[in-house]
Parts: sequence; C-alpha cells; structure tokens
Amino acid sequence: AHTENQRSGQSHRGRGPKNYQRSDDRIYEDVCDRLSDDDHVDASDIEVSVSDREVTLSGEVDSKQAKRHAEDCADALVNELEQPAHIRAQFTLAY
Repeated sequence: AHTENQRSGQSHRGRGPKNYQRSDDRIYEDVCDRLSDDDHVDASDIEVSVSDREVTLSGEVDSKQAKRHAEDCADALVNELEQPAHIRAQFTLAY
C-alpha cells in the first residue's frame, strides 16, 4: 500500500528506522571522507575524533577559509544525522 507521501512524490531519503543512530565510528569515517574529498581543505594536519556524537576537529590549517571549509564539511554531515550531534573545532592557523 502506498502512503500519501509516496503518491505525491515526496522523497523519504535520509529517514532511517525508528531509534536508529549512526555510530561514532561511522560518523568519524564520514567526516574523514568529506574532509578528504573537499577541494579547499588540506586535511593532512587535521585530526578528527568523535565521542558520544561530538565531533572534534583539531590541528593546523593554512587559512581562515580552510578552517571554515573543514568546519562546513563536518557541519554538513551533522545536519544529515537522524539524531543531533555536536561539533567542536580547535585549529591553529599556520600562515
């Protein structure tokens, strides 16, 4: 049986099963993948850690723009999560 949302063409992408929570390990992998894939971030001096759904980015970046891009990568992922998570960023600028 189709629901009203299915008939109207509304997407259900990203709506996981009830009580599903992405693991810290999976969040870690996803943040690292996004940082690695971003053209504007040299992530080689960025450390990522995740504990109790809190993402911490630390290390050195070469500009304020790189810092913002790194934070945006993590933020984009956190906004997709089924349950809230938090981001902390502690960067040293190495210009």
